[in-house]
Amino acid sequence: MPTQGRDASGRPFSNFIWSRDGGVNWSVANAARSNTNECAVVELSTGNLMLNMRDNRNRKASPETNGRAVSVNADLGQKWTVHASNHSALPEPVCMASLISHQLADGRRVLFSLIPTVAPRVKT
Repeated sequence: MPTQGRDASGRPFSNFIWSRDGGVNWSVANAARSNTNECAVVELSTGNLMLNMRDNRNRKASPETNGRAVSVNADLGQKWTVHASNHSALPEPVCMASLISHQLADGRRVLFSLIPTVAPRVKT
């Protein structure tokens, strides 16, 4: 289950929790990236886990570097690696997003979805 924590200084980070016994006991992954929140996690065809995160630094980032933060790991969240799509493949409209891993006839695909909210124009 994707989660958000806070470090000692109050800065948010993204990680996940999991249970192998139906929720009796829980384990917590290490932080994937600091100053991130609203994450989603999927299992890739390799068995690695991918965490897709809203990156708070994007509020001031240029369009070339503004995008979702993406990290992967192969050890249930102990050591994270920045994915090649990090800040380059997925838009960051400062809203919650979702991921799902789906098996198709020609292989497994990760699908990304978001619904940005746009403030209505108000006539004055």
